[in-house]
Amino acid sequence: MVKWIFVFVLPALLFFPLHARADSFYSNGHVHNTCGTRSNILFYKHFNITRNGYITGYIVNESDRPISNLLLDMYTMDVDEIRVFWSKTIDIGYIAPKGRYHVREPYSPVPGDPNRIVFRFKIHGSDEYHIPEE
Repeated sequence: MVKWIFVFVLPALLFFPLHARADSFYSNGHVHNTCGTRSNILFYKHFNITRNGYITGYIVNESDRPISNLLLDMYTMDVDEIRVFWSKTIDIGYIAPKGRYHVREPYSPVPGDPNRIVFRFKIHGSDEYHIPEE
């Protein structure tokens, strides 16, 4: 049994490192409304900070309706969510039903351990974004 581990599992780890696609524990979650409640239709997924200094990830619309005029406030914080390291308002505009918007924003300074950064998103002016009625 041990022989098979050395023959198959260990060489596989050399070609497919476990950390290559591992997201931080804090990289997925709900987008919040300005009043602090969680949105049931907007989520953020696969957010991380790259080594070359960018925040990347997706804002996802889980509803069957499009969303227009969407502005989001994006924050990075410490694990205790006491200190804000960085913030920016991003103009997404339109997201199709069941669609996603790719975010790629410059980030500086690059943290020593990006896995200890918490991402938070809040709808900027919650009354201003529009979800059409069916």
